[in-house]
Amino acid sequence: LPDGIMSKNKTLFSYSNQSNHPFACNCLFSINYETYQNWVLCFQNIRFDFNSALSVDDFDNAYLFGKSGITFHKINPLGEVVIKREYHFDNISHTLSSNPNKAVFQKNTNNIIMIGEFTKNLFSDSTSYVIKFDTAGNYLNKRVFQDISLQQIVEDADGNFIVVGKTSLINSISGNSVDLIMMKLDPDFNIIWSKVFFAENFDYFRARLLSLPDQTIALAYSTKGFFPVIFAKLNTDGVILSETGYPFGLPEIAVFNDGSLFITSNVQHMSSNRPTLAKTDASGNIPQCDVFPTCLLSMDVAIQTEDFNLTEHPYSDIIYKDSFAVSDTVIYDEDFCQTPPAPDPFFQLPDTVCLNATVGADSLVNHLAHGIEWYISGVSVDSTWQDSTNFSFTFQQPGDYFITQTVWFLGCDYSHTERVTVVDDWTIHIEIIQGDICQPPPLTLEVFSTQPIQSVDWNTGHSSRQLVVTQSGWYAATVSNGFCERKDSVFIQLLAEQIDLNKALVLPNDTAICQNHFPFLLSPESDYVNEFVLDGQIQSDFELSRPGVYQVKVDLLGCELSQVFDIQIDECVANIYLPNIFSPNGDGINDLFFPQGTDFELLELSIFSRWGSHVFQTTDPNSRWNGRSTKGQDLPQGVYVYKVRYRNLKSGAEEEILGDILLIL
Repeated sequence: LPDGIMSKNKTLFSYSNQSNHPFACNCLFSINYETYQNWVLCFQNIRFDFNSALSVDDFDNAYLFGKSGITFHKINPLGEVVIKREYHFDNISHTLSSNPNKAVFQKNTNNIIMIGEFTKNLFSDSTSYVIKFDTAGNYLNKRVFQDISLQQIVEDADGNFIVVGKTSLINSISGNSVDLIMMKLDPDFNIIWSKVFFAENFDYFRARLLSLPDQTIALAYSTKGFFPVIFAKLNTDGVILSETGYPFGLPEIAVFNDGSLFITSNVQHMSSNRPTLAKTDASGNIPQCDVFPTCLLSMDVAIQTEDFNLTEHPYSDIIYKDSFAVSDTVIYDEDFCQTPPAPDPFFQLPDTVCLNATVGADSLVNHLAHGIEWYISGVSVDSTWQDSTNFSFTFQQPGDYFITQTVWFLGCDYSHTERVTVVDDWTIHIEIIQGDICQPPPLTLEVFSTQPIQSVDWNTGHSSRQLVVTQSGWYAATVSNGFCERKDSVFIQLLAEQIDLNKALVLPNDTAICQNHFPFLLSPESDYVNEFVLDGQIQSDFELSRPGVYQVKVDLLGCELSQVFDIQIDECVANIYLPNIFSPNGDGINDLFFPQGTDFELLELSIFSRWGSHVFQTTDPNSRWNGRSTKGQDLPQGVYVYKVRYRNLKSGAEEEILGDILLIL
């Protein structure tokens, strides 16, 4: 039962299109909700359907209008059709269809005011009409209004009419596809004022209107989705006096004479769909439930009008009358106020990110908004996204960026802005700062960065910038500057784990030689190679022609090992000593005279008297002078001259020494 009217006699009239009926009937139901007395009339006519333009007078007579032109039906309280008439439009060209929308009984005059619409073509707004009928079905007045679709009409205390509907007259201004149109008409349907009411991102869905006893106008205006209802009070000039918003999805709305609002909805946010009924007080509040601010706007517009002619045509139809079963049922209800989270523009982004990072917004509460807009400005970017519930962006240049989300609900816009700083690109690398892979461990690695380092995470579990390495392997570091991470790794292959470094390069001990012993043959040794490098020459041994410090190198598994060999010139002086006195008296002390020392070989020892006569001579290197002559005679006490001829074992040269010796007896 899509629409219904309650009479003052407690009878409900409602209309339904019974498309599943064998005759595709359109039916009017009547039921007294105290006595359950009821009837149903179903109308069949293949030329048209009925729409829900329905009214009832104070005597429970129902007035039902159908489309295909206009059909007028008066039905008495017993369910009998007492009047049926059909009118056609004569001077409305290119009409595709006409649809009676609403009807209202004018109590002061016992007339019925009916509004409807017809479409001239498929690509333009509907054009609406208002017709006044008496209770016999005679039309008394009429008017056409261009480019609007009227949905409801009410009469105020002065006999004027307030009509509402939808239009796209200002969609270039409002940004909506369809907005609400309201007009105040005098009793002859002349326009007193006409306004479009709109809110941002708030497409027209339904509207309900009531003229209140205090001379104000109550307007309930809804869109689709959640937070769809704006309830406003207007003065007689259409000026907004107050407005309140409600969260019920896809609502049916009604306005009571006291200015309160009744809302029904089958759509709930976080539970199974159960009918929800809500009634506000006269101020628009629902006890213990949230209501919300709204931002309804209005704009004066000019509406074009024209007149038209109606011609009555003979009308007949097949009408079925029946009753329907009524049974008791139990309805369970509970107080319920489950308000979904109101759309909020708040979101979170990291305040600092690295270059080329892609980040998305978090903590979003925008999925129930009627409209969403993202705006980003910054280095080489100035862009807007519409109707995206999320935000993601890749920052490809360093600098400051500003991201703003604006959400709309109940016609109001709310914004939140986050600033993101994109730091310049940065790199890290791992270096060996102490030790060498070519030398025995340990060695020390350190992470270096082009930006300040906040934390380091080695794959070994250590967290300092430096890492001591004692064995071969992969060493990786993850480094953070507080905003993003960089990674680097290095493979360490210690030479000491592959070879014996003590046997990689062996040189003879440093030495000193006589000048005449040059060139010196230097022969390095290694357990791994046979050739070595010295002064750019690659050989197995090297002739050294001069003294100096020589660096010998060898390449092993990519490592250059080296040692130095120092060869110097020795003076080659023999270490020889001869006493200047001796006493061959047999006391065992200085009884023999002979050269003493090292690095020499005795070749000849000759003794001369102080007058030059040759008294003793020997070439035996082991011979000693005992104070006697060569013939074995004891020589007198006194000073003698000696000559020692010897071979210098360092230089190989023959040398001699002359000196004095005192012989004491």
